[in-house]
Amino acid sequence: MKKFDSQFIYNGVVFPLEWHEVDDFSEVPREHASQIYGVCFYNDDIVLVTSDNKTFNLPGGTIEKGETYDETFKREIQEETNMRVVSSKPIGYQIVSKPDGTKTWQLRVAAKVEKIGDFESDPGGPVTAIKLCKIEEFNSYIQYGKVGERLIQRALDALRQNRL
Repeated sequence: MKKFDSQFIYNGVVFPLEWHEVDDFSEVPREHASQIYGVCFYNDDIVLVTSDNKTFNLPGGTIEKGETYDETFKREIQEETNMRVVSSKPIGYQIVSKPDGTKTWQLRVAAKVEKIGDFESDPGGPVTAIKLCKIEEFNSYIQYGKVGERLIQRALDALRQNRL
């Protein structure tokens, strides 16, 4: 496992984090994991979501009580993008420190997705649109810094090694 400290910026706020690279989530205590997000490949692009057409994020969301990580991931991707997960692979997780001092454990997955239909709305949340971006544009849309670089590299490695 590779681990390092970093930070990302979301809505102008800096969030310190601890990044862990893993091939499965067996080491993640279930009571700590609260969110799951994916680097979703649609053809040669990465799928991003937005609620304001200014700030972009990976699709994903909150793990609901009684759901497996895989069930949550598939549900969130369909809700936020109207796409179906064809295949997926865990690539890491991050422990994010919030301004109030609490910590959130966020799981990260690489996935191939396919369209079910055109995106209309997110029935469970604020997503209003999706955007397809080229791999080399990822960090210009999402300011994940060093973690963003590793996240994309891990996702690309999974894709190229046919682990997706």
